Amino acid sequence: MNSKSPFVFLALLLFFACKRTPVVTNPSTSLPEATSDSLLVPINEVDFQYFSSKSKINYQEENEEQSATVSIRMKKDSLIWLLVNKVGIEGFRALITRDSVYVIDRLRKDSYVKDFKSLSDQFKFTINFNVMQSLVLGNLPFQPAHRRGVKKGNQYVLKHNEGNLSVTYFIRVDNEKLEEVRLTDRGTNNALTLTYANFGPLDRYVFPNANAVNLKYDANQQNRNVLISIETNKAELTREELKFPFNVPKRYEK
Repeated sequence: MNSKSPFVFLALLLFFACKRTPVVTNPSTSLPEATSDSLLVPINEVDFQYFSSKSKINYQEENEEQSATVSIRMKKDSLIWLLVNKVGIEGFRALITRDSVYVIDRLRKDSYVKDFKSLSDQFKFTINFNVMQSLVLGNLPFQPAHRRGVKKGNQYVLKHNEGNLSVTYFIRVDNEKLEEVRLTDRGTNNALTLTYANFGPLDRYVFPNANAVNLKYDANQQNRNVLISIETNKAELTREELKFPFNVPKRYEK
């Protein structure tokens, strides 16, 4: 599978890549660490049984740029389903379970399966179901041992380590929503920055209708940069069971 296949588009879309312009951080400026005098940071997170949304996506990598629409359905802690259309034609659909990603590629008349370990190895970045689910909703992708941080301007800053990852969260003070996530792999120095904006009501919660992520990673000793922006037109929460249609045609390769 090469980096330009729809599967990479999907995997990155699923928020190991929803990006925007890279965030440049001044290396001489260190973010404040949590201390005994720090604040308990309030965070407004979305809870749900079933979630659905429709969005427009723009994907950029090197000299390649693609646009599409995507429908997403989720069953909490269980399934994520995607349907991606280009110019009104289905390009591919995917079903993501707790351990694997299943893809039907309509353009290439093909299907394939990837587990999260091979995905993480490919992008040299930790990817799992919980991270994907949280990033779709604008929730914390990792739960820190404590939620103590500092207030800096109109944001709370919360830092912790998750395995090999250094994680920094920026939470807005006014609506207590996650506004930015910075993830850095301390072993490879691969970095992912996610931003959330255009907040609006979703049931009794607050939801980001604009997402952006910038993934910087090393591929075969070449620095790569992937940018995906997502504008959500419609998002809904429901307790009614949703369908997750996924049938691989017999004529497709596997």
